[in-house]
Amino acid sequence: MKNLKLRAKILLILLFSSIVSAGIVGVVSLTLGTKTLKEESFNKLTAIREMKANQIENYFQEIFNQLLSLSESRTVVEATIDFRKGFDNLQSELDYSHEDLNRIDSVLFDYYQTQFIEQLLNRDSSINYFSIPIIDMLKGQESWLNVTFLDSSVNTSMPEFPRLHPVTFRIGTDAIIVVVSENNDFISNLSMDELRKVFSSAIKWSDIHPEWPDQEIERFIPDVGSGSFNRFSEIVLGGESQKLSALPNATIIKDGTVMKKEMLNDPYTIAFFSYNYFDRNANQRIVHLDGRALNNTTIRNNQYPLTRPLYLVTTEEKLRTNQAIPLFINFFLN
Repeated sequence: MKNLKLRAKILLILLFSSIVSAGIVGVVSLTLGTKTLKEESFNKLTAIREMKANQIENYFQEIFNQLLSLSESRTVVEATIDFRKGFDNLQSELDYSHEDLNRIDSVLFDYYQTQFIEQLLNRDSSINYFSIPIIDMLKGQESWLNVTFLDSSVNTSMPEFPRLHPVTFRIGTDAIIVVVSENNDFISNLSMDELRKVFSSAIKWSDIHPEWPDQEIERFIPDVGSGSFNRFSEIVLGGESQKLSALPNATIIKDGTVMKKEMLNDPYTIAFFSYNYFDRNANQRIVHLDGRALNNTTIRNNQYPLTRPLYLVTTEEKLRTNQAIPLFINFFLN
């Protein structure tokens, strides 16, 4: 430094000062920028949280208002009262003897002890077997409804008991539709085998066809136990409804709002439900199945693969004793 000229020394000092100043400014700027970004991100998350909270509150308020309106409806009130009366009179209409009731309770208790509990524990071994109040479930009309359901829905042998004798009248056909987003540009038709893969083994669209997008399938399905769910399981999956209920990336359709919003933005979503709930104004497109479009011709000719019959149901006794019922049925059918 002693050998350097004064001018050179001044230049070195200025250069050093500039570097130090730039470093300080950079550190301060980075600190302030990071803080600003964090605050902005936090504010956005707070805004999203408040928006979601408002949406949830508005949804529950809407449901509450609907329930309040229904609870004040004279039709609903009278129907609820009549339903309760019908349930209370069920045992007398069936003309059960005390021996019949004992046999029903015995059959149900045996079923739950030997079949139901075993299947339940196989699915979830953490359940406390002794905490299941089996005996408390087997009382009166509930027993008859239980044994009737098991007789028609479960592979178990039920003895003959006095039963209501239903009479059915076919009134129409309902179609179960498969829909995708309007933004989906790779599906217009699905074979029944492809449809089975979509709602069983496939995780990504490319699992069905390699040329389809390597994106996960987002599914919307009806509530487990609904008519559409059961009919779809029967036709497409051969009755193996457990495959459908255990699907990954599957959302239960509640009121359709979530599904419509998702399909508005995501081209990789797919859903099935009753045609009755199809919204023509939503961002949805009905997929052809096995090359068949959904229309009156394919429905009437039994060419559209996903259909289910609709019935009016009454009993032989009601047809004999209540003159209004056959008149109403005749009016409805004609």
